[in-house]
Amino acid sequence: MENKNNPKDMLTGKNMTARDGSLLQMKDDGTYIWYQKPEITDDNYYVGTYEIYFGENAISILDSMRQYGFTMQEQFDLIERNKDIGLTKDDWYVMVQNVKERVVSGTRKDSSDKVVYAGFYHKEARVYDAVNCNTANYAVFTIEEN
Repeated sequence: MENKNNPKDMLTGKNMTARDGSLLQMKDDGTYIWYQKPEITDDNYYVGTYEIYFGENAISILDSMRQYGFTMQEQFDLIERNKDIGLTKDDWYVMVQNVKERVVSGTRKDSSDKVVYAGFYHKEARVYDAVNCNTANYAVFTIEEN
């Protein structure tokens, strides 16, 4: 299994801006903070730990999480369908967020939620194009230069 300190991983330690303008800061120590509005850092954010998997390990970990309904074969089929645009199995990423705390409208709440994203990392565009496996919503994250 890949771990959050794998040097080949393209997401660990990166700041990622979602299309809705929110900012996901993935720290090198395996923790993250997700701000709804990056200019407001004392309200409307989530904090927790994360794990990043890619390639065969991403396929295996997502297959083991049966509740999300992504079988190994479905993942291989999806990867195969994207070969024509230059994506390979090594571009397939799974991000697992273990939410520990939420601060919403000034109210802090502990959490034990797990949020799982699965999708492709596009090297040239520096974009992680993924589906939130919990909600089936798509998210497109632009990876910022550090």
